Amino acid sequence: MAVDMNIWRNLVIDEVNNLADEEWLRNLWLGNIPGYVGSADEQFNRYFSNAAIEEFLGRSDTGFNDKQLQSLRHLTKMMGDLCNETKDQKFLPPSFIDDPRWQKVIAAAKETKRLLDL
Repeated sequence: MAVDMNIWRNLVIDEVNNLADEEWLRNLWLGNIPGYVGSADEQFNRYFSNAAIEEFLGRSDTGFNDKQLQSLRHLTKMMGDLCNETKDQKFLPPSFIDDPRWQKVIAAAKETKRLLDL
């Protein structure tokens, strides 16, 4: 079955937008959005599994330019490094939103979002 790159690209964009929206993440992780529950662990899963970002970045037909891809790769490395650093923790608490490492991920996601919005 052929991969629909437009759908996949939009999924990647959606996940970057989610990572860049600190207010939404904070409300989601703290349980302030009725009917929705989220966590840092879920964000890692959505980015690496649902969006299959590493596989996406390995393709030549992403539809993104070099600067956009470079930013996505940087964000993906930051997410991967942080995931590895925290993998021994059973569950990351909602307060992880204030961890300086996660704040750097948010900043990188905002920059990536800016580039993808061009």
